[in-house]
Order: sequence, then structure tokens, then C-alpha cells
Amino acid sequence: MGMMAVIYVLAHAPGASAADPWAIPAEGSCELGVGPEASARPDAVALPFRVGEVLNEQKTEVLKPFVPEELWANRDRFFYEGMQLEIGPCYRDYSPPAFFEQATKRFRGQARLSSDGALENHQAGLPFAPDTIDPNDPQAALRWAWNWVSRYRAGGSFGKFSLSLLARDLHQRFTGEFFFVPLAARADREGDGFRFPAPLAADWSAGGESRNADTSEECKFRQYATGKRTPDLFIWHAAARKVRRATAPDSEFSLIACLADASIGGGLFLHGESPALHDWKILGVRDVLAPINARVPAYPVEKSRGFGPAGVSFASDRWELRRAIVLEGRFKQGSFGDGVSRYVWYIDLQTLFPLYYAAYRNDSERGGLGYFVGRWSEDRADYPRWADDAARPVRVIDQVGSGLIDWNKQDSVRAEAWEAVSIPSDETKLVRQMSQSSLRGH
Repeated sequence: MGMMAVIYVLAHAPGASAADPWAIPAEGSCELGVGPEASARPDAVALPFRVGEVLNEQKTEVLKPFVPEELWANRDRFFYEGMQLEIGPCYRDYSPPAFFEQATKRFRGQARLSSDGALENHQAGLPFAPDTIDPNDPQAALRWAWNWVSRYRAGGSFGKFSLSLLARDLHQRFTGEFFFVPLAARADREGDGFRFPAPLAADWSAGGESRNADTSEECKFRQYATGKRTPDLFIWHAAARKVRRATAPDSEFSLIACLADASIGGGLFLHGESPALHDWKILGVRDVLAPINARVPAYPVEKSRGFGPAGVSFASDRWELRRAIVLEGRFKQGSFGDGVSRYVWYIDLQTLFPLYYAAYRNDSERGGLGYFVGRWSEDRADYPRWADDAARPVRVIDQVGSGLIDWNKQDSVRAEAWEAVSIPSDETKLVRQMSQSSLRGH
């Protein structure tokens, strides 16, 4: 996506105010944005669709200005005949709970960037209050990148998953359970010094177990972000019957599975979650439609849901208009193992939840492309509560799905975790689970 395209987006995209494109529009400000009644709302946004309207494949052209150019160029793999895309509420308020925003204010101005781009002196909340980031500051993009990876995630992510690897001649499926636990900068743990009380020198811990649906092979893993280029990874494999340190995929992100007997094409990993490894640029701010609060169940509730001919489409679901910041990252030293050296992230400006991702193996050669599916905790009547304070609000967007394709091949990956939550069911058990030694009991 060239800079000229971004300038056009800022100037002409629906919802992107020329006066202040960084302002998050008022909730519902586009609901009267079509037709003569729009004059009743001076803040209404003129749109080619209505809230509550259902779009089928014959109406996909109206989506073009509201999805990344990269996705539109591959729309045949994401939009399909028979889809039913529901337009949900626009600019709905999904802001984090007050205690997180209070932490951002409390430690305002204390976080710093080192000469090599590392984050220093971050206690809790967002390291850089958004209203303090000057878009013209040469480090503005890096500050936003650190805000993105430091976003509010409540207590982490926990749940059952299904992961499907899809290629032209080979389909593989894995199921299991996963956990992801932010350990540092925990705004909910003031009494513990804003850190989750686990005996680990890491910023986060992840783990779980997975089973190959075809071979029934099992593996279990633990992963730790210890400041290295890639997180430490330890795996227990049923065939080996012992724990071993493994070579992690060349990506800074946490895994949700260890893939026994799996094959996966290049271009299907994510990059950018260690901001200091990359040079960053703000490409712009634009309004996009995205499934940030999906309503159609997937695995493990609905195990036979359809995802279009390509197997990665969440088009038959609720999509909402969101204001997003578009960040470009470039790996400082060469490229990753899959050849990716440049990538673009579309990040929801209010929640900093990732919406879209596009990767390039150089300035122009295409790599991976995809989107992420969310679910709002406050719409779930049975959502778990905080263990130490049941009255404390949760207010989090859980990532419950994703679809990622390799632009150059038919390879793709679909993840489903419909019941994922951000509050662990048993913190004492979780501390034991995070330990590498917990794998030795298997």
C-alpha cells in the first residue's frame, strides 16, 4: 500500500475526519448516515450501507473502501457466494475498564524509549498516553507499536482451539487447549507490584497441548518471552517422551499449538510484536469494517461451521465499522525465516485489538495476509469474573478466530477458539501450568 493511497484514505475515506482523523467517533454516529434523515445527526457518517443490513456476494463492491487494499485484491478467498455479512453497530464503545485507564494516567510520562527502541520504565497501563503522541514525532509509530503490544488484555487468553492448515493437496487439523498470560505491567495486580505472581523472569508465558486429528499424535509446549529475538520454546512430544528445547517459528508471537507431524508454508507467521526489532512508520488512520465482535459460533461450540471455499472466510458474521491506525514495520536486520521483511498492521484505535495484517518478503513481493475475529466480554452473560474482585469490570475483546493466507500459494491457516476468555479459571493451577517442569509429568 503506497503512501499516495494512504493520503487518499485520510482525505476521502468515510468517517475519517479531515479536521482530526485521530478522534474516535461517537458510538452510533453512523446509524443515521444514509438518506435524508442524516441531517438530524450532524456527526453522522454517510455510508453505502445501513446498520443491520445484510450483504451478500452481489453487494461486496460496497466493502471496497472499508477493507485493506491487500484483502480486496484477494477478495475471492474471503468473500464468497452464499455469504451473509451483517453490518453491526458503528464505533461501538469497547474501551478498557477504568482501572486500566487510571494506570495509564498514573504512570503518564514515565515510560521511555532506549536508543535501540526498547521500552523502559513501563509500570502498567499504556506506556504512552495516546493524547501525548504527536503524529509528527519521528518516534510516534514506535510509541504506537509499544502501545499495541501493551494493550489491555485483562488476564490473558485461555480456551480450546481448532487450527486448520489448508493447502491445495493437504488439509491438516489440530485441536487442543492453550493459555497466554501477560506477566508484566498488569494493571489489575497493583498489590503484587503490577506483576502476575509467578516465579518466571519473562514478560509473558504461553502453553498448551494439541492433537493431530489425522494421526492422533500429541504434544505439549511452554513458551516464554525472555527478551530474546524469539520466545523460548519447550516441547513434550509423545514419541520422544521427554521435554526438549525446540527451535521456535521465526516469529515473536505466542503459539496456540505445537504442531506434531505438520507442514506449513512460508508467509503464514506473524511479525512485529517485539517493536524494538523493527523500524516503524505510521501510514495513516482509516475507517474499516471488521469482525471485532462476532456473533456466529465456531469451534468448540459449532464444529461444522462453513468458512467459504478457501476455508478462511468469516464473512458470514457481524462486521462493524472501526477507526484503525495503520502501522508499517520493517525488520531492522535482513528478513525473517519465511523471507518477510515488511508488514502492515491495522490496529483498532480504541482497543488496540489487531484487525488486519499484510506481510511482504521485500518491498513488493507478497507474503501473508489475514484478519482477526473478536468477541466482546460484556455481551457474554456467563463470562468469568476476576478471582480477587468479582465486581471489577472485565471489558475486553477476546480473539476467537483468525484467517491467514499466503498470497502466492493456496496455503492458509484458520484458527477457531469461540469460547476463549481472558480470565483464568484457577490462578493457582495456572502458576503450576506455566512452569516448564509441569511438562515432565506427562
